[in-house]
Amino acid sequence: ITLIKPLPTLIPRKSPSLDDFGGRRSMSVRWITSVTKRADIVPTQCISIENDEHLILVGDKFITTRQTRCGAEWVKKKMIEEPGVRIAVVGQTIAACREVCFKGKSGLLEIIPPELIPAKGYNITNGQLKLRNGSIAYSYSGGDPEKLRGPQHHYAWIDELAAYQYAQDTFDMLNMGLRLGSHPQWVVTTTPKPTPIIVELVNRGQ
Repeated sequence: ITLIKPLPTLIPRKSPSLDDFGGRRSMSVRWITSVTKRADIVPTQCISIENDEHLILVGDKFITTRQTRCGAEWVKKKMIEEPGVRIAVVGQTIAACREVCFKGKSGLLEIIPPELIPAKGYNITNGQLKLRNGSIAYSYSGGDPEKLRGPQHHYAWIDELAAYQYAQDTFDMLNMGLRLGSHPQWVVTTTPKPTPIIVELVNRGQ
């Protein structure tokens, strides 16, 4: 699956909610017009994000997905397949980052095989998760953008950006340090809310 932009839907059970969505039907976006079940499909998990920037919006106007699980699976894939990477994981608060992105039911500690995490690999005090292959995920808060001043990362997962106290400052500071490797990327997973930063990111994808 190559995810490109948030997709409004025309699935019958969802389409009535589009009437109050400001004329989205006429916008130049991709639509889901039908879903066909196939007998030969087997359960799989596939997250492939090619763009440098990617925004996943989840709500009743958009395709319903498990946004936290999606972000966590992407981070897991990068940490396992690219030994030694440094990944910023940013939550609304440090507590939210810890309880949702790391320790939650869809968090990194739940989905990364335990044999890949050494003893004391997760340090709850500094919010770092280290794998045996040298990859590290670092915790940050949308309420303290100054903590992002200085650190460098290969990738970043930004969860619930629409709810950040200092959304723009956090996003800008994070991007200044996103400069390691040949293809730095960020992924935002958030419930839609018409905040300035979310409106800006949605407009980038139009």
